[in-house]
Amino acid sequence: ALQGLDGTAAVLGQHLVRLANPPAHAALRQVALRLFDRLRAPRLERLLLPLLAPRGQDFDWVESVCKRLPALALMDGLGFGDDAIGFLFPRVERLAALMQPSRTPAQLQDVQQVVAETWPVLETESLKLWGAPDARATANLAGMLIQGLDAGRGLLSHGLVQALALPLMPRTPEEWRLLAVE
Repeated sequence: ALQGLDGTAAVLGQHLVRLANPPAHAALRQVALRLFDRLRAPRLERLLLPLLAPRGQDFDWVESVCKRLPALALMDGLGFGDDAIGFLFPRVERLAALMQPSRTPAQLQDVQQVVAETWPVLETESLKLWGAPDARATANLAGMLIQGLDAGRGLLSHGLVQALALPLMPRTPEEWRLLAVE
């Protein structure tokens, strides 16, 4: 995944816990865990309602909610401002291309560009969370957003499939709420 990267994109790739091998993996894992410690409950209703807004007759749960909600919830839960969320959110999927094992020259150029665009905003947000400038924290903040897109999409999609497969399908909004209460 790191092949062909240079500049800021290479720095980001070198510090991602997801790509690191021992012994660096253990130290970078601690960085990611420390960032996760800062996570608070996101304002899900505020995030989810615009994603559920009607857009014609077809509603694609994966495209409308599963691909978007995890990264939005992560940024909101970490206290990112609306400007940072508005800037980073449309770029998360392009940022996730960093994880591809091979890329065309055009894809490589796009990864380099999106990392260069997002790094200053990620660096500002990681400074707020970390307390000091640290490329490891900035890189793993990007990694958390990438992971939210990758893993979060699958988790939410699978969760809906499992709910729809229940023997007694919820029929009312109250039954759905009871299904979701912890």
